[in-house]
Amino acid sequence: MDTQAESASDLDIAAKIQAQEAGKSALYGVLTDETLVAGYEYVLDGISQGSYYLYDLTDDGIPELIAGDAQKTIYTSRDGSISAIGTVDADSLYSSEEYGLLAVAKTAAGWELDSYSYSSGLMNKKSLAAESNRQDFNGKTEDVLSRSKELTRFDVSDRSVFRN
Repeated sequence: MDTQAESASDLDIAAKIQAQEAGKSALYGVLTDETLVAGYEYVLDGISQGSYYLYDLTDDGIPELIAGDAQKTIYTSRDGSISAIGTVDADSLYSSEEYGLLAVAKTAAGWELDSYSYSSGLMNKKSLAAESNRQDFNGKTEDVLSRSKELTRFDVSDRSVFRN
């Protein structure tokens, strides 16, 4: 491998790590509310396997907890209590300025790329691409995900994001 390519690869890795750390730091400020943290940890205590993500789907400045295995439940904080507002099928989640929350999921029919939004108390799902149309799926997925940021995935047993 030439030195220039190796340096570019190192820079890509460093940039990804820096972006993840910046994301964690931004969450720490919001996750200082003890009621919110206790509520999210209580939810996670009831999940034996899987992963979770934190993402502000409702655009209220407070990240929702998205937790579970293949099908993840989205929890939000309302008036001091935690409630489920919907579900998302996902193997990985992304944040997109254009589409909001993006989910890549393996289904019985193949891979799917869907966007999720929340408005007026309702979850909205829009299919962006499905593997049943392989050419469309590969092109659309590559285009959309190249302009998106993969969300940090935490194991359900990892509570480090809740600690300063």
